[in-house]
Amino acid sequence: MAQVGYEPLGAMKAYGAKGAGCELMEMQPPSVTPGKCVVRVAAVGLNPTDWKHVGNNLHYYTTTKATEKNPVILGSEGSGTVEAVPEGESSFSVGQKVWFMGRKTCAEYALIEKDHMAAAPSQMSMEAAGCTPLGLLTAYQSMKQAGYSEEGCARGQRILVHAGAGGVGHFAVQLAKIYGFDEIVTTCSRANEDFVKQLGASAIVDYKTEDFVQKYADSKFDA
Repeated sequence: MAQVGYEPLGAMKAYGAKGAGCELMEMQPPSVTPGKCVVRVAAVGLNPTDWKHVGNNLHYYTTTKATEKNPVILGSEGSGTVEAVPEGESSFSVGQKVWFMGRKTCAEYALIEKDHMAAAPSQMSMEAAGCTPLGLLTAYQSMKQAGYSEEGCARGQRILVHAGAGGVGHFAVQLAKIYGFDEIVTTCSRANEDFVKQLGASAIVDYKTEDFVQKYADSKFDA
């Protein structure tokens, strides 16, 4: 029997679109299914994929248009507390704080695949955890595909990270530091120089006044 930590709701609130821009709507809350847990959402990160889908009234990963009877719900990541788990599930328990990637997360409750969530880091606020998974995973996958995925694996090498103060870039700078790059150069505005250097950047290219191609024409990067 499924473990449930909340009384069934008549309806829950969610942000999405029915064909004419974003709005707050009411809908039925999800129920547990095999391999998926119900999470009470605490915080959600919004990304370009979200506003692009809602702005074009399209459902995620398809070309299906949002309608009154088939609205699109915002959200691809978040954090929260597990409220219900399917029968036999031992990886997560009711009341556990988690962060996750999924669909329709900009709602009071979200149905999340157990393989797409993990225990939330205790040193992070739920707000910070909720806007981390998508950007961090994008940075991690990009660097792994380039051959970097272990602590210290890039010693003796140099890397150029574009948009080091951005949603993906600021994670890439931190990963580059962990991987041990001797020099971490990133593009950003002069106003964000202190921020990216606190994350691990050793030098910046001010994209407003400098051309990174010309600046490093005679100084090749490894990544």
